Amino acid sequence: MTGTVFITGAARGIGAATAERLHARGDNVALVGLEPERLEALADRLGDRAAFFEADVTDRDALDSAVEGTVEGFGRIDVAIANAGIHTTGSLLTAPAQRIERTIEVNLFGVLRTDLASTSACRAPARPATSVRSWPRAGSFSR
Repeated sequence: MTGTVFITGAARGIGAATAERLHARGDNVALVGLEPERLEALADRLGDRAAFFEADVTDRDALDSAVEGTVEGFGRIDVAIANAGIHTTGSLLTAPAQRIERTIEVNLFGVLRTDLASTSACRAPARPATSVRSWPRAGSFSR
């Protein structure tokens, strides 16, 4: 299948590598994240069929704008990959509450916001929406 893939956390690591592989097989890729310079460099390197959007997964309005831009540029979203995430070290007992809350906000609620923002753009009569979540040391796939 070639289509359009919406990827959060696409500026580096797994998100960037996933975008590169999907683009190489012929997919359009929407690169979403907090590092516009890295996102732009990746989009420029990939060339046609790549667009980037600065958005924080803790900001639903920013995600909605990224989805709208993706649909404007590519017509639809076939797959959303909620890859954005942060890692916190330390014990639940000793880590500052704000750091734990931020981790949950990004890694849990960020996935929910990504799914909610992208689902309406993933509808097609012939194919259901697909959402992929990548979490540190775990992941899930739903259709």
